[in-house]
Amino acid sequence: MIRTVSLLAASGLALATIGCGGGGSFLPKNVFPTREKVAALAEAPVKPIPARAVATAPAWKVDPAGADAPTPVEQRFAQAAGGTITFTREMRCIAREAARFHLEHGAQPDERLERFIAGACGSTLPFVGFGAATGQMAPEMSDDEVIAQWAQKLEVPESYRNKHGGIWLARNGDRVVVATTIAKPEAVVTVTQADASGVVVVKGTAPAKTEAIIALVNQGQNVATCDPDLDVPLPLFSFRCTMAQGDRTAWIEVSARPEGRLLTSSVVRALARRDAGPLDYVAPARAAAGSTIDPAAVLEGVNRARANVRLPPVALAPAQSATNGRLAPHFFQASLDDDQEKSDVLGLGLIAGWDVEGMIRDGNLFAALLSGSGDAGAWLDYVLETPMGRHTVLTPRAAQVAVGVARRETVGGLGAVITTYEFFGEEDHKADAHRVLLRLQRARLSRGLSKPVPIEGLDRLAAQATLVRDNQKDALEALNDGLTAERDHSGRGVRGWVVATNDIETMPLPPELLATGQLAVGIEVTHYRPEGAPWGYYVVFFLVPSDAGSQTAKAPNRSSAF
Repeated sequence: MIRTVSLLAASGLALATIGCGGGGSFLPKNVFPTREKVAALAEAPVKPIPARAVATAPAWKVDPAGADAPTPVEQRFAQAAGGTITFTREMRCIAREAARFHLEHGAQPDERLERFIAGACGSTLPFVGFGAATGQMAPEMSDDEVIAQWAQKLEVPESYRNKHGGIWLARNGDRVVVATTIAKPEAVVTVTQADASGVVVVKGTAPAKTEAIIALVNQGQNVATCDPDLDVPLPLFSFRCTMAQGDRTAWIEVSARPEGRLLTSSVVRALARRDAGPLDYVAPARAAAGSTIDPAAVLEGVNRARANVRLPPVALAPAQSATNGRLAPHFFQASLDDDQEKSDVLGLGLIAGWDVEGMIRDGNLFAALLSGSGDAGAWLDYVLETPMGRHTVLTPRAAQVAVGVARRETVGGLGAVITTYEFFGEEDHKADAHRVLLRLQRARLSRGLSKPVPIEGLDRLAAQATLVRDNQKDALEALNDGLTAERDHSGRGVRGWVVATNDIETMPLPPELLATGQLAVGIEVTHYRPEGAPWGYYVVFFLVPSDAGSQTAKAPNRSSAF
């Protein structure tokens, strides 16, 4: 929320335009489900997820070439689908590799290899579903005869319609495999091949009603944020992602947050590369681990990964880990059912951290479900291969981690949810105030305006911010009293705004600070947690000199901070 206060230089009472409802309406809306609702979600019955039969392979080669033209089996499948499936070269390539693998190993590839195949085939879709029909046919039968017999039993699932798809027929002797792949397009995107310096450009159109979007790229064992093109307005986006010098390939992930929501979700996952041509998959080597997964084993792996990139260790939050374990099967089921509303509620319940000790500043969540493995090392390897997984595990300021493991019989494999948490402490927030100033500077420069000039030495406003942090004063009252003290000290009229937000980088800026002309601005930042809320939030105060002759109080500006 933003609230505005204007004070004249003349003596007298302050004119505060804080809107209807007083201080209570200033607080950001609590987006997290209550502790009681989280408990009820965890205790609700869950529908078990069937186990998938998968096979592993230590190595696999993917050559994207040869998948440009539709095959006879695709033509027959497209006819049955009645134009409701969009067949693409990338999905055709994925289906070809899946069929070839199934023919050799008797099962679908495991999730790690599936992800590699999708990226090596050039797909930018974050989630690809795999399916296969198998049977035996006389070796002397032609492909057309095999397709004709297979098509007699063909039924196009309703879930395939209005999606991107691929299909491929593979044969070996009397064995026949028809593999299908399907995915829901999330964003229209192009990904360039890396230039000589390793820079990859990712451009596209985000889903409708996207409020914020970020891109991450793997760099060696670490992860980095891609540079956005600030001149490209949403829903369009453009990022420059830089690969590490020694990396021949690197995963890139673009994540979007819809309007009115706190959680982001992947809309693009692409395998950036320096060279065209075939790619070799090699299963990563890892330290030996036990045959089962538990939070302590994952914690050990997490801290080993953090040490590899010179980050401090995190501590396990045992009570929250237990909560995550109870919620995990519900979260996986909602994701499998593509129930966005339920997924959001469960995700917020997980990341709320009701059972975490401390005032939470920020949190991250990542969930992964593996078939055919019960190994903590394999699960963590899978998580750390993705930029979003690394972002969760390798968040520099993370202090605690919660690991919730779903019972195998409920999810049909190894399913676990990991959440990491950052905390507010006793910091003076000078660095955060500088971040706000830089964000305001970027916003003004992008509009062709001058840089803001910082006002230093606002000790009286800073003292009021400290009272907010210590729960001794309401933020609006502190703004009013701070502006009064600064006005009386300087003898000049002042105006001010206060913003409550969970995210400095995406919080709403007072529109008046983006007006034409020179801008001198003072910024103070503190933090506060309202009673009964799981997270704390930033409280950002803005102060600017005002025209001493002005006699009009501005109307309040209202904008959600989420």
